[in-house]
Amino acid sequence: MISIAEIQRETAAEYGLTRDELLGHDRKRRCVWPRHVAMALCRELTDHSFPGIGRNFDSHHTTVINAVQQVARRAKTRELRKMNAVRAKLLARGGVRSHALAQREAAIVLEGLAAFLRERSAHLRETA
Repeated sequence: MISIAEIQRETAAEYGLTRDELLGHDRKRRCVWPRHVAMALCRELTDHSFPGIGRNFDSHHTTVINAVQQVARRAKTRELRKMNAVRAKLLARGGVRSHALAQREAAIVLEGLAAFLRERSAHLRETA
């Protein structure tokens, strides 16, 4: 099983932060989005509850709920690629919990690609 510490370490590395910066309370954009991504990945890849994840980030459980919602709402193609890179590294280490998890990962990638293609298609129609 993947641990919260592993998720924190991989997310910090992917976004060029130290683990302390990721876990800190700095509200700069360069720290907040990776922290949200890490919280969302913890919710997705572990069995921890919102309060349990919050304790590992020194945050309240409502902060974790908000982070998960923000990631779901605001994941853009570039940001989604980084999140998928962290997820792939974690899963490649043998942390796959089930075939369903791999299917969910594929579905997320396809959803991101579909959203990108819809946006691109709409943009091309507007400019034509």
